[in-house]
Amino acid sequence: MKNLLNAGILRQNPVHGTIRFAVVYFGVSFLLDWTFRWTVGQTPMPPMWMVLMSIGGATVISSIAVYLLLAFNQRQQQALEELNHELRNALQILVYASQQCDDETQP
Repeated sequence: MKNLLNAGILRQNPVHGTIRFAVVYFGVSFLLDWTFRWTVGQTPMPPMWMVLMSIGGATVISSIAVYLLLAFNQRQQQALEELNHELRNALQILVYASQQCDDETQP
């Protein structure tokens, strides 16, 4: 899951990443459901609209969770980039100041 969230395609835009996830999730779920229902022929097949509604509901719920995770990940990445920038600027000042000190106070 962590590798999926760190994928460049998903991190660029949480909405596009969520839509891609939803399409893949719906397709895989439908394929697995269809395969399972045809291999187990003893149970009666429910109407197709019922199957699509249940898979669609699961897709919506999981897509909301993925969107929230991607949006949080994007905000966290932006905060870390800003923190890195601020920390690097402060450390550069300390390095330049330490180079100007005499040998006793430099350490």
